[in-house]
Amino acid sequence: MTSADVFARNAAHEIGLYARQPLALARGSGCSVWDADGKRYLDFFAGVAVNSLGQCHPAVVEAIRRQAGELLHVSNHYHTAIEGELAELLCRHSYASASSSATAVRRPSRPR
Repeated sequence: MTSADVFARNAAHEIGLYARQPLALARGSGCSVWDADGKRYLDFFAGVAVNSLGQCHPAVVEAIRRQAGELLHVSNHYHTAIEGELAELLCRHSYASASSSATAVRRPSRPR
């Protein structure tokens, strides 16, 4: 999946709550990250928010192990393919027409 593919899918299924950098990160190692087109960058950006998933549930631990082999953390100021995949899944299985990194869901407008 190219950066352009990531941007297009994410735009189709997410609410644009804030401006993002035109960068679709795909993997990382140490202080380097690579975009979906294979270009390397130095990662100088810290996190903005966290999720509370509890502690050490076996399914969460395994998912983190798998994901840590690709990217450990990406700020929501950038794009990733997996966030668009999740947003698309949530939209497909709910009333939503778009979501913001799976955190904010917009209800369709109701007729008055």
